[in-house]
Amino acid sequence: TETDTITGGINYIKDRWNLGIQTAYSSQDDRTSAGNDSTSNTYTFITSYVMDDFSISPGLAFNRLRYPQQGNRTDTYTASLDLTGKAIGNKLSYGFAGVYNRTKAGDGSSEQDTINTNLEIAYLLGKNFFDFLNPSAGIRGTYNKTNNKVSGEENDELILLLVLSTSMPFSF
Repeated sequence: TETDTITGGINYIKDRWNLGIQTAYSSQDDRTSAGNDSTSNTYTFITSYVMDDFSISPGLAFNRLRYPQQGNRTDTYTASLDLTGKAIGNKLSYGFAGVYNRTKAGDGSSEQDTINTNLEIAYLLGKNFFDFLNPSAGIRGTYNKTNNKVSGEENDELILLLVLSTSMPFSF
């Protein structure tokens, strides 16, 4: 297999803002008569806004994978969001990350939506407890969903955890 790839990107950064566009092109030759050669184009837009106690980073992406000898293509659309922050004098920390993917083949052989999310909220119970422990309590959650529109299968997964943790400074 021989693969050629070219990528490029540009970002604009001003104060707390970061705006970026990236693109990639890839061509793969399987070097066989099977005809499994492919090309891929990807376009990505990512932005972020960062403050001392809050940040948000949404993103969008599109990928087209082509199989020229078979006359087929697969398109993937992706939307993402990452959100983190602190509140109540930095005692409460939170984070959310989510990704939505939609994949669809041009010949109708596959069409699928997926959602993946993570959530974490933690409250610092004490600082320097016993002179070195920083205990916190919180909730951690994950939700994943897959919807295969061709087969009609749908899967949901939800996990919620109560988390007790501590950190302590350590150096040697």
